[in-house]
Amino acid sequence: WVYAALSKWINHQAFYRQLSWNPTTGGYQDFLFYFLPGIELLAVLLLLIRPVRLYGLWLSAGLLFVFTAYVFYVVFIDPTKATCTCGGVLSAMT
Repeated sequence: WVYAALSKWINHQAFYRQLSWNPTTGGYQDFLFYFLPGIELLAVLLLLIRPVRLYGLWLSAGLLFVFTAYVFYVVFIDPTKATCTCGGVLSAMT
């Protein structure tokens, strides 16, 4: 999650541009620009603190579920809306 959040902040112009181009964000790109990296870092903090680690695992599972649903939507339902704000390995995949 640290890599995912930091890559969004380091490449903030590209991340915001991709959010703006994506019709599925529906005008929420300003909110998502700050919310997504923040929630990813929150997951990291929850995973590092032993008493709340279970909440971190649930948050991680929720984030992965939403990401998987988005990828499923883009690949199988409406490929014309394919803009990937994911960095690293996933953005290099065909």
